[in-house]
Amino acid sequence: MAKTEHFDDADLVRAIEAGRRRRASRLHAVSARYLAEDDLVEIVLDEGVMFRYPRARIEEFASVTATQMQGLTVSPRGSALEVDAADASVDIHGLLTSLLSPAEMASELARHGRKTTSKGQAEAARRNGQKGGRPRKLAAVAA
Repeated sequence: MAKTEHFDDADLVRAIEAGRRRRASRLHAVSARYLAEDDLVEIVLDEGVMFRYPRARIEEFASVTATQMQGLTVSPRGSALEVDAADASVDIHGLLTSLLSPAEMASELARHGRKTTSKGQAEAARRNGQKGGRPRKLAAVAA
């Protein structure tokens, strides 16, 4: 017989909090609709950001009819758009990242990475600043 694990209220609270942290760390949609007159998909993200994307440029929805697109919904976790009538779905994070070229994405990731400083790096910078900062490079002496 398999062993059954028991969860108490503290376990439940920890699991709910972990889910909230995970959800807060990713983009997710709160609503979406299909605008038939312009053939656009409109998505509203949790932070109030709204964008519209041509349906034909969303590979998963390219062959979905306008009638089927009227059934566009957001997945329960807000991480995907779904059209049940066509058995089609698209990941919102993937859709947003597809808006950038690989070069633009690499540039943005590098820019973000340069803003990251560990506590150790910050402390070392303070110590070096107290010593007068980074030593100047000496000109190479010609032999």
